[in-house]
Amino acid sequence: MISKAYLETVISEEFPDLKNTRFTMNHRSLRLFSENTLLPFLIFQNTTDSKNRLISLYMQSGSPGMHLLPFYIALGFYRKAANAALNAQDFFTTRFQPEMRKVVVNGSVCSVTMVDYLSQSLMLHGQNRHFEIPFSQDYKIKWAYSNAHGLRELIDRFQRIQKASDGNIFSLRLKENDKSHEGLILFTQPSRFETLLGNVTISGSSLKEHLNIQKTVFTDQEIKFIQVSQAKTKNMPVTVLLSRPDTLFSYENIMTFGGPSLGKLRTIVIEDFDLLIKAWDRSGELKENLDLLEEMYFSRLGSYFRDIYLVCSNRNFDVHALLASNGITPMAWMLKATEFRRLENMDVLQHIPVSKITTSLLDSAVVALEEIIVRWKSLAMNYFCSGEILALVKILFQTKSRLSSFYQRERFNASLASQHALFHDFAKRWFPGGQDHGLVEQTLKHFTQIQQADYGVNERLAEKINASISIHHHKSLLLVSRNHDIDDQRNLCSLISLAPENIIFSDEKQFLSGNVNLEKECLVVYLGAGKALINMLLTDPGDASQLILTDARGYHFLGWYADRAQAEIDKISPTTEKFELLNLPPDTAFPQDTRTPSRFLFLDEEGNGETSEQEAAEQEEDVVRDIVWNASSRNNPRPGAVESYLVFFEDGSQLGFQQHQSVFIYQENDSQQNEELEKEVKELKMGDQVIVPKSRRGIRNLLSEALASHKSYSRAVDYDLRWRSGIREFLGNNGGIYNFMAILNQKGFPIVVPETIRKWIDGETLQPNRFKRLLLVLVDLGIVEDALKDDYYHQSRELKKIKSRFIKSAILKLIYSLKNISHGWQEDIFDEQLLDSFIDHVEVKTVLTVVAK
Repeated sequence: MISKAYLETVISEEFPDLKNTRFTMNHRSLRLFSENTLLPFLIFQNTTDSKNRLISLYMQSGSPGMHLLPFYIALGFYRKAANAALNAQDFFTTRFQPEMRKVVVNGSVCSVTMVDYLSQSLMLHGQNRHFEIPFSQDYKIKWAYSNAHGLRELIDRFQRIQKASDGNIFSLRLKENDKSHEGLILFTQPSRFETLLGNVTISGSSLKEHLNIQKTVFTDQEIKFIQVSQAKTKNMPVTVLLSRPDTLFSYENIMTFGGPSLGKLRTIVIEDFDLLIKAWDRSGELKENLDLLEEMYFSRLGSYFRDIYLVCSNRNFDVHALLASNGITPMAWMLKATEFRRLENMDVLQHIPVSKITTSLLDSAVVALEEIIVRWKSLAMNYFCSGEILALVKILFQTKSRLSSFYQRERFNASLASQHALFHDFAKRWFPGGQDHGLVEQTLKHFTQIQQADYGVNERLAEKINASISIHHHKSLLLVSRNHDIDDQRNLCSLISLAPENIIFSDEKQFLSGNVNLEKECLVVYLGAGKALINMLLTDPGDASQLILTDARGYHFLGWYADRAQAEIDKISPTTEKFELLNLPPDTAFPQDTRTPSRFLFLDEEGNGETSEQEAAEQEEDVVRDIVWNASSRNNPRPGAVESYLVFFEDGSQLGFQQHQSVFIYQENDSQQNEELEKEVKELKMGDQVIVPKSRRGIRNLLSEALASHKSYSRAVDYDLRWRSGIREFLGNNGGIYNFMAILNQKGFPIVVPETIRKWIDGETLQPNRFKRLLLVLVDLGIVEDALKDDYYHQSRELKKIKSRFIKSAILKLIYSLKNISHGWQEDIFDEQLLDSFIDHVEVKTVLTVVAK
């Protein structure tokens, strides 16, 4: 444990100007001590000391501090540069012994204890107290004693030179091209940082005015450096260089193209490092990439690099043990939930009650279903069935989610009954020789048993929720589960003692992303808790009223895992290591680390304090990932045999695409207006974010109507509609699509599949390949006017450009909203309403792998 009083005293002495430094984000001042004082002090201490450290920072997910970390590092360098500039002019921050420098304040003799030119203030002691007077209020001081006259002359000269009175370091003048030039390379999403830059101020100043901020742009031939901050900052002594996360292993190339001006950027910050580690671990690339990091960065700490920061979400604390098992042992900074609340003067954390809602009969049914899922996974590992088997695996998981949470019984039974034909048809087509070893029949038999039983789960769930509402007077309910069925949700609402409009259902993944707003008097109920959710609850210092309701297996697992996870958290960043990172002597008067008490209160006797290891049931996304990766490793189609592709996503879903079909993706690229947002499906790789429309026609109509009503783009929309509708009319008058394909082939414009032409007509293809050549053919067929063919081409290019720019704007807005970052949209056409409407029609999915068929 660390004492707030001790820290406040030390920080006021070591970093006195910090109290005059105001941090704001999204127009809101940071008021938490841990964010506006402790974290900046931690960073400044490591910026100015002589130690070289590898530091992993485990921050509260989505907190302002996590976003502001790079700004704190830059501020530390700026403060260091400001101090050097002051020292060069003989303005040294100096401490004095009592009586060495005496002045009179309010008729009393006081001793000057310190003069600080960074905070532009005098610290004094008199009248039995310590107090401070800013330079701007030196009229309160009478310089009656000669031993302080020299100090007064220095302060007068300082004020004449600086002409500053606001007490923050950005009012200090720094020399350009200073020899002490320093800075950092930040591996992040540059556009996210640029948006933050417009929403963050320090002491009322935008850092665009004071730091030299640039970003890298990778092309095929070179690495360009684009100025992000104001042009006047290019020669300022503090530089922040932004580079995409996928350029992490391109450091030497960045240095080569950057030249001598980047030679002093010896501090490295890697944002979302925990997500990188987990992605590498899933893909089997962890050891290889950690070895690269060791060779390129970690082994050169001290000899070349100054400090390296690995920024992680605290809910992913298990990354710490993963790194240690691979020989990487950074010093860790992490505030436990109890430490955070103590520093912020908050009450003690409340327990989260945990209870079972299942009976032994229902638990047996769930366990039997989990065993069936394990067998289906094993079958799918041997027979991928062109991906069709995954649809059946998803049905099994959906059945389990509904069975162990809540469901409308009649619809649930009808749904199970309807699956019989689907499973039988699948077995007939893929396992005519009985290769499934009776699994299909066993599955359907279990479905029948479930249909015949009444497990009463709805009533028990509603009873426990209503009891909590009655006792604690909750005004709203947020229910987190994996059951997305609307009828099931409506049925449960009818059993809850709250109005339906006060009941919100959230998908577990959505909840974990932080994209859920909680009201103050809301009850949050979790139906089941896997590792990710438990980790979040153990590290969340919030006050929300919470309740976990689960089946027997989940109850046992929570009792076992939570205890071990808390023990892992307690090992990370002990108090002694915190003080070492703060470069402070430990506070011996304050109690040291103790075991953190359990966050969970187990209400049922069975399962409380489990000591034997309990295995969690596999989640749907993990099972799908294993099956797909196994199939992908064995998938090796013959050249020329590929006709289509299946794209599998991390959420367990899949989509089919034709051979040469392209999709929209979001990627951090350069700042040019014509950057390509499309990629052929076969070129997709793991981790790509694909923009998947919920309704393709809805998106096209939405965007076309908006552009058509805008005077700057209506002409382009009109030309686009004319050539597409011209083809449609030609097909109707000339024998249809296949005859049109034959005509195109005769005219040297071969089309292999009719789907290509359908996409031209429907507008799915923004601009066909070889469009100039196609226009010549359309002129020859009388579909397009010869005199206007160049206009058709240029207007099509313009329309493609504006649609691509719109999609990027919409996706940026979507991503920033998930990160709790506001953005001012000032496009003349891309207003908030249109962007929000577009976002309602799409979802962003992360690619797992692509399998050729």
